[in-house]
Amino acid sequence: MRTIRRMVWLLVLACLLVGCGQQTAEEEALAGAYVYYINNSGTALLSAPSGVEGNDENALKKLFVTLRDGEFPEGHSALPKTVDLDHTAWQEKCLVLYLIGEYPQAGTPEETLCRAALAQTLLPVAEADSMVINVNDQPLTDINGAEVGAIKPDSFILTIDNNGGERRETEYTLYFANATATALVPETRRLEVGVDESDASIVLELLIRGPGGEGHAAVLPPNVSILGVSVRDRICYVNVNDAFLSEDTGIPGLLQVYAIVNSLTELPDIDQVQLTVGGNADVMVGTDLNLGTPLLPREDLTEKKE
Repeated sequence: MRTIRRMVWLLVLACLLVGCGQQTAEEEALAGAYVYYINNSGTALLSAPSGVEGNDENALKKLFVTLRDGEFPEGHSALPKTVDLDHTAWQEKCLVLYLIGEYPQAGTPEETLCRAALAQTLLPVAEADSMVINVNDQPLTDINGAEVGAIKPDSFILTIDNNGGERRETEYTLYFANATATALVPETRRLEVGVDESDASIVLELLIRGPGGEGHAAVLPPNVSILGVSVRDRICYVNVNDAFLSEDTGIPGLLQVYAIVNSLTELPDIDQVQLTVGGNADVMVGTDLNLGTPLLPREDLTEKKE
């Protein structure tokens, strides 16, 4: 949405300065599609004008090559050099990508960034609502062998950050599972992020990417998606997809829920977390945890230091 707004503003500005239909070559390039890549801190997707115009298969292939091979001074490509776009197809409003080569394992942090960059770059140009990926003539599957299926831009919590914005350095405390999956363990990350980026969104994204500490275990399933996040009256409302409950990670549901709650309530503007699954709050996790009301953090679930 921010990309669309920026493109509209550029068009209006061009009309005011030189008159519609009299754009310079530079302005015409800016009016083309944008490609998305990972910023230097690994916390967001940045956008850059591609100079590619049109919405046919040839334009999509040019965008794919730019997305994969482009040089980005503020970051780096989210796509590996080992994958190529063979051809595309449309199924009504769904864009189908037929990739060849070595594509990352679906659900890993690397692949999540790759998929987000593909969706944000190609879907607006293709004028499609969703995207399906096939790799070497096979549907993209996760680590459990389940098909990933249709991908939408809002399937990702990845923050979209515009180049040139003011930056700030922020410290986040995240909670993951210990090696025995019996308690939570904290990890601290200090990152440089945009002043307008949502801290709650960044925390959730970092939880999905997984831990960095030795012996720490990821708490969220690889295919979990954050469908929505907002903060009102010091309560953070987080809506996750069904994978949060349906996929077995080997981590107790209690720790999964409170990894989210404890991590988000470390932020200064959040006291409680209301978690919903597919928009539904009437959900039981295990036998005794009801998500029906906002949850306070639980320090008793954190591993005690000896």
